[in-house]
Amino acid sequence: MSFLEELKQRKVFRTATAYAVVAFVIMQIVEIVFPMFDIPEWAGRMIIILLFIGFPVIIVFSWVFDVTEKGLVRSQPMDTSDTRSTLAKKRTWFAAGGIILGVLLGYFVASSLGKNNPVENNRSIAVLPFDNMSDSKDDEYFSDGITEDIITYLSKIEGLKVISRTSIMQYKDSKMNIKDIAKELGVSNILEGSVRRAGERVRITGQLINALTDEHLWADSYDRDLKDIFSVQTDVAKNIANALKSELSESDKKHLSNMLTDNSLAYDYYLRSKNAPPNKEGLYLIVDLLNKAIELDPNFVVAYADLSKTEGWIYFSGIEKTFAMLARSKAAADKALELDPESAEAHVALGLYFYRGYLDYDRAMYEFEIANKLDPNGEIALSVMAWVVRRQGNFKKSAEYVERAVESDPRNATMMGQLFPTYLILGDIEKANEWMDKALDIQPENVTNRSYKDWQYLVLYGDIVKTRQKIKRTQEIVGDDKFNWKLALIDILDSNYNDALKILNGIPEDQSEDQHEIHLKSFYHGWIYDLQGLTERSTAKFEEARNHLLDKIGEHPEDPRYRSLLGKTYAHLGDMEKAIKMGNSAKSLWPLSKDALGSIWYIRHMADIYAILGEKEMALNELNQLTTIPVFPRKGIYKVNPIWSDYLDDPRFQKILENI
Repeated sequence: MSFLEELKQRKVFRTATAYAVVAFVIMQIVEIVFPMFDIPEWAGRMIIILLFIGFPVIIVFSWVFDVTEKGLVRSQPMDTSDTRSTLAKKRTWFAAGGIILGVLLGYFVASSLGKNNPVENNRSIAVLPFDNMSDSKDDEYFSDGITEDIITYLSKIEGLKVISRTSIMQYKDSKMNIKDIAKELGVSNILEGSVRRAGERVRITGQLINALTDEHLWADSYDRDLKDIFSVQTDVAKNIANALKSELSESDKKHLSNMLTDNSLAYDYYLRSKNAPPNKEGLYLIVDLLNKAIELDPNFVVAYADLSKTEGWIYFSGIEKTFAMLARSKAAADKALELDPESAEAHVALGLYFYRGYLDYDRAMYEFEIANKLDPNGEIALSVMAWVVRRQGNFKKSAEYVERAVESDPRNATMMGQLFPTYLILGDIEKANEWMDKALDIQPENVTNRSYKDWQYLVLYGDIVKTRQKIKRTQEIVGDDKFNWKLALIDILDSNYNDALKILNGIPEDQSEDQHEIHLKSFYHGWIYDLQGLTERSTAKFEEARNHLLDKIGEHPEDPRYRSLLGKTYAHLGDMEKAIKMGNSAKSLWPLSKDALGSIWYIRHMADIYAILGEKEMALNELNQLTTIPVFPRKGIYKVNPIWSDYLDDPRFQKILENI
């Protein structure tokens, strides 16, 4: 008798199949039921290990012994001729397949359990938002600030993976258990605590927990004067390093010894700046608070660095695009570096100044690389480097930088959302939507991300109906009136002119700004009346828009957005010379050689100007430039924009659309 026949005779296959099925059921129970009762995961892993260890044992046991009516007896070999049918012979192979399937299923279940565990890296930590135990809820900013500063101090320890503030603040007041939070953030350790402030006294408690074992690694409480708060933060960082068996290097000790400020009121203003709302008013509030902090402590390096970054963003985002604002950003960065040439934050601030102010990418990257060398873990400037290389046209490298940055900031929905346009430019729509869906799962109310996601149906596919539905749904969720500008534009594209006018008349402000585009109420009115054939009304509104834009250019001569829109306005008024001059001046202020991402907008604006003027050849030549460079695809909107309606049957236009 063959070996396989001997296995069947001794009922090894039957035993193995039964064992595999039962083991699979047990592993399913472990996976589903154990988390419901908060049974420690080490218990589930132990059961799975025992099941795998038991498999070869039961095989050997079934070979040697057999269960009969007489009890447990030693199996005897049988020498018989095989007279089974072909189907019966195949049962042996079916049984063998069952064993293999059972083992593989068990392996994959075990693997999936392992993937859901907190990361088994002892040198990884997330600092959950410390609870505000003060009598006043107005002190919330203080406990949040303490949390952020502890994160900052911990991130100065070389080799320690520390989750960034953006991700951890999403767990403020969360009811999730520590183990699940650790899984989501990909860490093995969690620090939690509380802050109570009473006058000039502060009490801070903290405890460090291993999320894998639920073991408390360290706990302590501190009652100090407010002026001693920095020694508490550094002491917490040192104790955590010791608890994680991380020996502090001399460099670590040096970084931890650097106090932010010795002025408690200046520190209070600094913490308040961290809690300002993320809008235009909030940005100016940050500037005011940081200036107050600096006035109290002229040596407050990080406050100068933050001030430079904030003023630089006010300039770059178009809120106040003036040379005066840019000069203030530079002065603050210079002062930070003068006070501490080895401050990584100061070098990041100066790099952002060159990036945002002058699109000087080489100088910006130089400063960012210095910052990364000064930063113990070499990643302080990783995300901003991603934006720089994207502007340089290296979209693949930009995506790599962002994905690396997400490792230490895994809940940063804004950063993830920026992978959407990057991957669209790279031509990977599936990956773009994958990242955007992940970002919206984390933060469904993120206005920028929802706008990207909703607007793609128009710019990619020209689907007006779906875009309108998506934007209205988003407006219900986030309650942002800024979407009214988009809804008005959609109605214009859909020839719903009365609806568009109704929306525009309900918008309180005269204009709205995007990074590379101005939305002006009088311009939209003029466009609608022009499409309706109401020439007199149209001319009056375009003249109103022209006067408004000329005033704005006088205030902001370096802002190309006003020049582009003025070029379109002149085109509608029939002034070809001025229209072309304004469009080209906008392009020269933001050239392709300086910005592979933003400059595309001004090429598109110039193409629109030629199309409005009826200069078909020039319009197509301008648009054709976009076929030779990586661009955010927008062919859908050209199919529904009335400016381009006379071009739809042109073969050259159709060919261009296929490549942009």
